[in-house]
Amino acid sequence: MRGLVASVLLLGVSAGCTGKDPTTDGTGGAMSAAGMSGAPSGGSASGAGSLGGASGSAGTAGGASGTAGAVASAGNAGSGGAGGTLGGSAGASGGGGVSGSGDFSLTSPDVAEGSMMAAKYTCAAAGFEGSLSPELTWTAGPPGTKSYAITFIDVFLTEMQPPDELGYHWVIYDIPASTLSLPEEFKDAASIGASQNRAYLGPCPNFGGGTTEHTYEFKLYALETETLTVTPATGIQAVKDAETKLEASHLATATLSAKSNAAPP
Repeated sequence: MRGLVASVLLLGVSAGCTGKDPTTDGTGGAMSAAGMSGAPSGGSASGAGSLGGASGSAGTAGGASGTAGAVASAGNAGSGGAGGTLGGSAGASGGGGVSGSGDFSLTSPDVAEGSMMAAKYTCAAAGFEGSLSPELTWTAGPPGTKSYAITFIDVFLTEMQPPDELGYHWVIYDIPASTLSLPEEFKDAASIGASQNRAYLGPCPNFGGGTTEHTYEFKLYALETETLTVTPATGIQAVKDAETKLEASHLATATLSAKSNAAPP
């Protein structure tokens, strides 16, 4: 009788410790946790979880579209089955893509995502030509990045049918890969080895009167080339040409959107 009990216990421990590979199958993660040993490395980059197949699948999907490093880190942070659960959770939330935490991102201490832009960054303070650029900061682009470009566009106008060309405000390009920010009130692109169609031109949706509110977007591009050929080099058409080429070929993008109902003083 003792031999039979020992054999059953040994079989149960073996099944719990081995199970399916917890790095590739959510069910394996659950079986491993049930066997008291947990995922051998505290979870996995694929997000195998201790909640079973559904959790593992969510982790895998998130890991594929999110940042693999963040998912792997979350998985390693735990121990045993708990690490598997954390890995699965991080994998599921990793699906945010390039704008997610730890990914290529564009931010500003002067402009919050989705907020109304302050008057000094629009035409409201000093007229259409007197607007000042906000500080822009970004994380390093993916491997192979050799330069950056930034466009500033009134998407309310450019998404009209047909698009209104007045929505193309500003482009700065050939920003060196070593540069990860532009200071507030930046004007001299040549000082950092970059080019622009003109100095920053801020929002002014009610230039001719009214109270219309438009959405504006700073868009950052990581490029695998050091230079971009823009034709013509100045004016609205330069922004349009640059946007077409940037959208056609880039390594990664990040956006920062804000609103404005500015009118000249």
